[in-house]
Amino acid sequence: MKKNKFEFIIDSEFQSQIPALTDEEFQQLEENILSEGEVLSPLIVWGNILVDGHHRYKILQQHPEIPYTTRSISCTCETREDVLAWICKHQLGRRNLTPEQKKFLIGKQYHSEKSTRGETMAISTRRWQTVKLTICHR
Repeated sequence: MKKNKFEFIIDSEFQSQIPALTDEEFQQLEENILSEGEVLSPLIVWGNILVDGHHRYKILQQHPEIPYTTRSISCTCETREDVLAWICKHQLGRRNLTPEQKKFLIGKQYHSEKSTRGETMAISTRRWQTVKLTICHR
């Protein structure tokens, strides 16, 4: 669905999981959007909360004439912890992460999945492999 108005809630915890772009990266993203005349990747929402696309959304606020699409993850994410795990999993596939950011996101994803799924879970790594972790209580 193409939209031209701004109706999303920015959740500071969700947004803090997404690494900031450098000024150069942000400028390049803005130039790409302006030259295309639209945002090619959909903004990801959970209800009316923005989950992914914060940088694109910021650009859209400065250029309200640019159309965009959204995609909802409401059917796959029932809780905030599900959404946090989703954010971390998808951020791990991005190229602009430092090793420290990757470690943080893996830990945050692990914690979020542990909170909602119990003792055994799968965490997707950047190479799209799955590592199975089992929690041992002592």
